[in-house]
Amino acid sequence: MTLSVENDNWYYTPEHGELCRVIETQTLWGETVCRVWLPGKDTIMRMLIGCADVLKTLRERTLLRECEEYRESKQKRLKVFRLDAVRAGFKKAWQERDYATIIAVARKIPEKILQEDPKLLMWYDQAVTRMGE
Repeated sequence: MTLSVENDNWYYTPEHGELCRVIETQTLWGETVCRVWLPGKDTIMRMLIGCADVLKTLRERTLLRECEEYRESKQKRLKVFRLDAVRAGFKKAWQERDYATIIAVARKIPEKILQEDPKLLMWYDQAVTRMGE
């Protein structure tokens, strides 16, 4: 399995109980490692990519939880949201054929954002088509 850990992104590490920032990734002798900064300990350390798998999974869960909060929000229009969370939520909803969630969240984000993101727009258009709206 190939993991895409992006430099300068933040991940939660349960091993250390805090957020860490990936500074760089390297492959040394066939093993991929990440250099991460732990701000709470003010230290930089190396982590094997297996640990990064956990970090990626936790990040995805966090994004999906945020998107669920957007869907359940009583706000008619969201003023503050993370586009990564919306993308992750749309992707999961699409895989689960939960078109109603895609439509509900899409109607809460600014139209301009939806129109400028090709993937979001594709998922939304297809969801509307499949729901017959």
